[in-house]
Amino acid sequence: MKLILNNISLLLLFVSCSSISQTSSQADNIIQNCKFVVIASPFSMRILEYVPGCYCGTRSCASNCVGINSNNDTIRVLSLCNTDTTFKISQIVFVNPQPQPKYQVTIAQYWISEGNNTFLSELERKKINTIYGNLSRR
Repeated sequence: MKLILNNISLLLLFVSCSSISQTSSQADNIIQNCKFVVIASPFSMRILEYVPGCYCGTRSCASNCVGINSNNDTIRVLSLCNTDTTFKISQIVFVNPQPQPKYQVTIAQYWISEGNNTFLSELERKKINTIYGNLSRR
């Protein structure tokens, strides 16, 4: 019985470590497609894609919102610890820019599933101007 419990514990530890390593590699991939820029003034944008983040605790994570501002520029807004699931495609949101954190942040990504295939959306694979900011409804 003790041997079975030890094996189950080792299996759970292995699965957790694999999950953490996949999350880290996904975050690294999206960072390559972020061109961090400085925007000082608040602005509004129309959402093209939105993925909520996770609850922050022992690690930090950010929601990922890609949209178009009033100048027709595509921009990615990363919001720390934003788990709001009510933001929708085509919704107009207000963005209050925030400084980029100096620590590692896991970034949620927009995945598309078609049949047995799962892949990143076209916008997730493009280099996009990116800022950190808080999203709110108008």
